[in-house]
Amino acid sequence: MEKENAGKIVLEDLDKSFLRKYGLLMLLSVLLLLVWFMMFYKPLQARITTYAAQISAWSQKIRMATVSDAAIRGIEQNVQSLEREIDEIEEKIYYLEDMPVIARDLVNYARRHGLSVTAMTPTYDVLFPVKQVEGDSKPLVKLPVEIEMTGRFVNAGKFIEDVGQLPFAFAPDGVQFSADALIYPRIHIKVKGFLFLLNEEKKPGKKG
Repeated sequence: MEKENAGKIVLEDLDKSFLRKYGLLMLLSVLLLLVWFMMFYKPLQARITTYAAQISAWSQKIRMATVSDAAIRGIEQNVQSLEREIDEIEEKIYYLEDMPVIARDLVNYARRHGLSVTAMTPTYDVLFPVKQVEGDSKPLVKLPVEIEMTGRFVNAGKFIEDVGQLPFAFAPDGVQFSADALIYPRIHIKVKGFLFLLNEEKKPGKKG
């Protein structure tokens, strides 16, 4: 009986000793893990996070810089294109007193298209003022003009199609055709339109 009790005591002592050692080992492992986490893993993770944030910021800056450069180039090209268009339009705006030159150019233009001008009637008593733009605007007017010609139908179509080649601003507004047996296969052609002109005193050195 005493031996059995003694055996139980020894086993209990061994169990307690094992538990104490096991508990100490577990505690030591946890402490080591905490130390490793605090001293190595956490700083490393922080550095990785910092680097990732920096890379993201740099990438965004690069993308923004690239887009900005492209946008700036696009705007510059648009501005240059608009400036060229404005220059071309201004070059086509003649003065009202340039009508003799304009009439001569229209006759030559019609002749190059196989048409003969028989009459040209500008209506000076009906000048339509063009809506002014705020700022340094100019007194631009629309002068109604009627041009009577003879020629082939196909030539009249080419006349209208190429009107943008004229050195001044002329906008056709209507075309009428009438047959005449006396001039067949030619026909009578009447083109109505508007000339866009400056109704002011012509400055020295200007075209026309």
